[in-house]
Amino acid sequence: MKLVKCNRCGEMYSDSYRNCPFCEEDEHFRKGARYVGPKNGRRRETRRQAPSIIGPVVILIVILILALLVWHFLGDALALRRTPEETPVDTVETTPGGVTPGGDDIAPQSGLEMDKTLQLAVGQSGTIHVSGGTQYDWISSDPTVATVNGSGEVTAISEGTAIITATDVGGDSAVCSVTVTGEGESQTGGDSQSGGNGQSGGDTVNLSGLTLKTEYGTTIKPYETGKFDISMKKGESFRLTVEGTDATFTWSSADSAVATMSESGTLKAVNKGNSIITGRSGDASISIYVRVN
Repeated sequence: MKLVKCNRCGEMYSDSYRNCPFCEEDEHFRKGARYVGPKNGRRRETRRQAPSIIGPVVILIVILILALLVWHFLGDALALRRTPEETPVDTVETTPGGVTPGGDDIAPQSGLEMDKTLQLAVGQSGTIHVSGGTQYDWISSDPTVATVNGSGEVTAISEGTAIITATDVGGDSAVCSVTVTGEGESQTGGDSQSGGNGQSGGDTVNLSGLTLKTEYGTTIKPYETGKFDISMKKGESFRLTVEGTDATFTWSSADSAVATMSESGTLKAVNKGNSIITGRSGDASISIYVRVN
């Protein structure tokens, strides 16, 4: 064995090599090999490994699988949480003008039941009947016309109209319209007309056949002969016509702060409460119990 000098790099190498090992090493280094350094007097090299994409691909697949599992088991719950809850809306059907036609179908706004009208002559007394409570506080809107004691007994003082209100311990209240006439003209309840038909002084009004009709075409039937019951909302108004007679009625309100009635028959709810509208034609009269809420 002898040494041979490489004509390319000038390094001496053994003739046992077919080619110069140093040149081959430099060639490998240029192609990507990394020179490490001499070991036992000889240079060695390592090859740079290409980066692997297997790891990132596996991680991506695992993330996708986890996302699919979460959506499969929790997707519906997440969708419901993002959807705003809808509040059901109650639809209330009312007749035009807020009138509840037919007195028989009306649910009282108060738990008390009380006589709605009372007619007395000056100096006479009468008792208003009330039920639905235990103890009542009584008050008269005009003590100069009529007074009331703790038992509901009303005493007529002078001609006019007064509203008697009874309130129980629970806060429920009811009203009665008291009409005071001259001496010897006392009449109570619904008997203000002879025979209940309103026949007096030559005027004939058959109260039993009367109904009220609103401008919207709603018919209101009496709950008693000549007595009507209407529920309204504050601020509402409509025109009423008395059906079943050609007589002309003059209207008045027992409490104009609650409800009023014009000469043309327009009923208006002013404030919350109860009032009685009275219509007179000669010696005949009808009454409308108005509840404003």
